[in-house]
Amino acid sequence: MEHSRQVDMNYLELLSRPYVVRVALYMRVSTLRQAESNKVSLPEQEASILQMVKSHPDWQVVATYNEGGSSGKVMETREQFGQMTADALQGNFDLIVGWSTDRMARNFEEMTAYRKQMRMSGVQITTVMEPTAVIDPRTLSLDFKSKDKIMNVLLDWKAEADNETRVARFNMGKLGKAKKGINPCKVGYGYRKMITYENGDPDKKKEEDTVIEKEAVIVRDIFNIYDQNGWGFRRIAEYLNQNRTPSPKGGLWGYSTIKYILQNPSYTGLVRWGWRLSKSKESRTRLQQGHVGIIVQGQHAPIIEPELFQRVQDKMVIRAKLGGRAVHSPGLLSGLIYCGRCHGHGYLSIGKQSKKSSAWAAYLCSKYAQYGKAGCSHRYIISKIKAEEAVIQKIRELASNPNAQEEFVKQSRSSKKGEINAKIKAIKESFVTIGEGRERIKNLLISQDFDSKMVSEFKAQLTKYDVQEIGQTKELEKLEKELTQETETEKLTKETILSLMDFDKIWESADIDKKKLLLATLIKKIVVSDEKDIYIEFNHQS
Repeated sequence: MEHSRQVDMNYLELLSRPYVVRVALYMRVSTLRQAESNKVSLPEQEASILQMVKSHPDWQVVATYNEGGSSGKVMETREQFGQMTADALQGNFDLIVGWSTDRMARNFEEMTAYRKQMRMSGVQITTVMEPTAVIDPRTLSLDFKSKDKIMNVLLDWKAEADNETRVARFNMGKLGKAKKGINPCKVGYGYRKMITYENGDPDKKKEEDTVIEKEAVIVRDIFNIYDQNGWGFRRIAEYLNQNRTPSPKGGLWGYSTIKYILQNPSYTGLVRWGWRLSKSKESRTRLQQGHVGIIVQGQHAPIIEPELFQRVQDKMVIRAKLGGRAVHSPGLLSGLIYCGRCHGHGYLSIGKQSKKSSAWAAYLCSKYAQYGKAGCSHRYIISKIKAEEAVIQKIRELASNPNAQEEFVKQSRSSKKGEINAKIKAIKESFVTIGEGRERIKNLLISQDFDSKMVSEFKAQLTKYDVQEIGQTKELEKLEKELTQETETEKLTKETILSLMDFDKIWESADIDKKKLLLATLIKKIVVSDEKDIYIEFNHQS
């Protein structure tokens, strides 16, 4: 077909006529408000693009797509971009002109794929920052050479590299603020970021996070309710909504909002940055490789005492251990009790009174419920009343027996931290020795001449040092994890001892939520044998 066009005199005559290139303009600024700092606001983008259009007499603007406050990470979610693509596929214009390719796509792979999609529909793309030659749309399929494709790819790659540099500078600025104790991002509910300029100088900006007392009162209530009442996130949200308490965004309080507030250490006067687990693959990989953010003392006033914040974090761990259904179950032992036959979880089942049977409540085997007799030989584990009374009685006996309590405390305080710390110290010393040996060999190789055999031996020794260092690094990582686990165990042990000593006092005045949290603090597992014997494994036991 193309060959026939080239020899068709009518088509050749058509190419000699003047032709107007129909142009679509595309502008976008992100939600990060980089426009103001980088001088690429929407009006400035439009002015630059129109100036470029005016320099080409055969270009005529037929459409404008204006994307204000839209992230560039996902192309499909941008409404104006999607409309522009649909119009391009309909043949409504011949050329897209933007300010920069990073306003269209987040990387050069996406941009290259988009260029190809547009080119197949007879639409070209150029930008103010990365201008490319625009071909007569009537001969696009004939004139578009490999060199043009390569140039477009290089320009797209350059745009991505420039964007990465801007993002890196942006993040470094945030990191610098965080290290100074200034929250670099949006502040939490209960604070307002106040910005002032010294003597009106725009280059001397001062940021201060101020406590909004009427919101701070609500934050304190949320922490105190979780700490003292034992309520979960949803119940607290329902309570606030029933009392018409204003939420951070003006709507209803939800599960995630309560959870975020309770987990935010900035309420204790700290600044946290770089800890968010983003959905992006890059962020997940970075965190898995050991990346951690920073937590430093902030310049803002605290709303919550550190002790209260820590108690809440500990109780969250305990509630997570019980599990969602166990937290809301009326059974005190839900999430803790196990079937001794198959080691499946026990769950509470309640039967109502009928003409044939009386009301009952018992812990049943989850494996039997799921798999039948293939999972466990019996459905029934133990009566609710019998199990709960027996467990509480065993705890009371332990709490009231000085000798048993002393033995409990003695066992609980055993720790491997000293042994682990000694091993960590030895490994760190070995790193110093390896470094010194490696440096000594390198200095010898620089300062003296050796034959090839000696050089080979030196290189073999350097390789040996590298292997040793890799092995020691892996061992160090393992020991540091063990040390963290031992520290957590030690902390839980102290809580267990305190809860045990004050058991009766706490138990008598506690509601069901507090009782379940108390049992979860004390007990790791309850196993009921086929003979209905009850074995309790406390949290301090390995």
